[in-house]
Amino acid sequence: MARDRARPVAAGRPARPGRRALRGRVPAVILPPALVVSLNTRRNPFTRRAAIFASVLLLVAVSVAYPAQRYVTQRRHIADLRAEVTASAARVTALQHESTLRAQNFYIEREARLRLHYVMPGEQAFRVSDPPVASTGGTGPAVSPLWWGRLLSSVADAATPVEQLPTGNRHAP
Repeated sequence: MARDRARPVAAGRPARPGRRALRGRVPAVILPPALVVSLNTRRNPFTRRAAIFASVLLLVAVSVAYPAQRYVTQRRHIADLRAEVTASAARVTALQHESTLRAQNFYIEREARLRLHYVMPGEQAFRVSDPPVASTGGTGPAVSPLWWGRLLSSVADAATPVEQLPTGNRHAP
């Protein structure tokens, strides 16, 4: 290799040592053993590179957290809206079915018989009423020894009105 040879010294200039000789090498310096031990024990595990890496990692986490939170919220909102659309479609289908039923004559007739107790001309209507409750001679309703009788009597007692409660209206007599 021709470049490794030393160049001849130019006239008038002093000779310089080659720069390539020390590149990448550290001159050997012998340190006292006490100084070597103290250098090894003081080594900090958090180097400048680790601190920069941690700060970049924190910056990335902070910059990604808000869009990720927005994404999750929007996906949840979309799922809620889809469920609402599905429920509304089911409700529309039920209402359309009911609308087609109400357009039929048999449905109108059946509802008039059930809800309004209408009868067709020529039919006879009968009303069945419950038998009167036998009183025990007292002022209150009869109390049955069975549990359902006691339950019904307690419901009847709860339905009786209490004395007139004040309404806060001062002009009332």
